[in-house]
Amino acid sequence: MHFGNMPNDGGGLIVDRSDLKRFEEEGLKKYFKKYVGSQELINSTHRYCIWLPFKEKNEYVKEALLHPLIRQRVEISEEHRLNSKDKGAQKLAKFPWKFRDTNTFKKNAIIIPSVSSEKRMYVPMGIVDSDTIISNLAMAIYDAPLWLLGLLESRMHMIWLGAVGGRLGTGFRYSMGIVYNTFPVPELSQRRKNEIEDLTLNILDIRDEEGGTLAELYGSPLAEKDPKPMNPRLLKAHQELDAVIDRAYKASGFKDDNERLSLLLDMYSKKVNELDE
Repeated sequence: MHFGNMPNDGGGLIVDRSDLKRFEEEGLKKYFKKYVGSQELINSTHRYCIWLPFKEKNEYVKEALLHPLIRQRVEISEEHRLNSKDKGAQKLAKFPWKFRDTNTFKKNAIIIPSVSSEKRMYVPMGIVDSDTIISNLAMAIYDAPLWLLGLLESRMHMIWLGAVGGRLGTGFRYSMGIVYNTFPVPELSQRRKNEIEDLTLNILDIRDEEGGTLAELYGSPLAEKDPKPMNPRLLKAHQELDAVIDRAYKASGFKDDNERLSLLLDMYSKKVNELDE
């Protein structure tokens, strides 16, 4: 797991969908990629970013900078970095067309909101392709297997997040070190992974079929005031996934969330003791 890509650009390298039209009219779309963070994922939208991930001014960068529209945006980034009090940002001014971070992937990546509402039963996570740049306002697992997304979307993982994760206000704050790296996972057979993968694909398919944003689909069923129900088809699909993952942890399943947390804490304690030996 990684943080997404931080631009440190003063807004110069990021454009919204309406602004992109100007660049498309000039034949410049090839220099852009979709740009998605937590809010974009949950609200099923995206922005775009200039993506020139090179420190050196190679021919591709030179070609891009010949265009006034691109050059203007890069100059905003350069000015922002030069005027920064941070010495690291000042050094980045040598290549203002480049994001501070340039994490890329070849296939697909899991995107996890860094902050999510506690009013939902599940944290809406997603899969993006290699034409998408994940922003620093979300977490990313690059070139990850699909069954891992299913594991992270499970009730077991939600219980762990609620128990050990941080908070921003009342919402969940996802952490690579505290939540993801410590999450106890049982040994999974290939057959089990395939089963989880099929159920995860079903969740993704239902999201597409039902339409609407993830915020709308997942609702706010746990809200104290004016709760909004989770989409019933999506809820059923998640419950089917939960049943399979529950059995991976305990063949007989669990009677409640307290049992789930008790087992997870026991697994975590055993793992820590093994590492200390």
